[in-house]
Amino acid sequence: MNTEATQTDQTGVSPVTPLRDEGTGLLRANAFVEQLDARLQDCAEHDQTIALLKLSFGGLGVLNETLGDHVTEALIIQIAGILRPLESEGWLLGRMANDRFLIASFACSDKGDAMAAMGDLLQRFNAPIFVDGMELHLSSRAGAALFPLHGDNAQRLMLSARQALTRSLATEHNGVLLYTEELGLQAQRETRLTVDLRSAISRKQMYLTYEPQIDLRTGEVVAVDAVVVWNHPEYGVIDQTQIMTLADQTAQIIAIGEWIVSQAVSEIQKVQRLCAGTA
Repeated sequence: MNTEATQTDQTGVSPVTPLRDEGTGLLRANAFVEQLDARLQDCAEHDQTIALLKLSFGGLGVLNETLGDHVTEALIIQIAGILRPLESEGWLLGRMANDRFLIASFACSDKGDAMAAMGDLLQRFNAPIFVDGMELHLSSRAGAALFPLHGDNAQRLMLSARQALTRSLATEHNGVLLYTEELGLQAQRETRLTVDLRSAISRKQMYLTYEPQIDLRTGEVVAVDAVVVWNHPEYGVIDQTQIMTLADQTAQIIAIGEWIVSQAVSEIQKVQRLCAGTA
């Protein structure tokens, strides 16, 4: 085993090396994956359950905008300080970009034990953290995956934990969200839809439906709402809410909005010509 991952200096701060993040002293992502892979091979021989946690802290972007980089970086260093004692217990700790951390526990006997350990870990962040005299409260979200149940190597395990974290952030799930096969299929579906959305208009898979607005006093139709629908060749009808969510995430919302206006105008003009008998 590479002992560099668990050594600390006399101050209790992990040494800064090319393998470690300069600010926190935790392993960089690439080094974390390499060491995780090496340890998973050993764990497979002993039939151990390993828990991998991908941890994210919300609100750091707002803090960065309002209080500055120095505050958020000081906060991240304190987060690392809360995590760092786990290294002496054999845990593997890594920092990804911005507000995300990777944590692996090798002392789990089963799924229940793993989830309890991860839940206890999140409890460490319930107390406020003080930076420059300010009392800051953290909002944490976590996605977890278990070896070998959710992946037989570090990359697969990382993917499963990332998909669980993505779902946790999207649903504002409190605590640790454990990866499931259903969650993985849902992530694959969303990825496919994100890719296919870019060509949905050119492939003529989108169409408009119209919902009348009726004056309840007179019963007259006073307006019509155009609603976009996507007929996906594999997943069937995708409603407007899903379309707009995907469009917003992929910076296509303006293009789709322009298509809706253009298509609605074209169809209204066609109806007008039909009514006038000139179509």
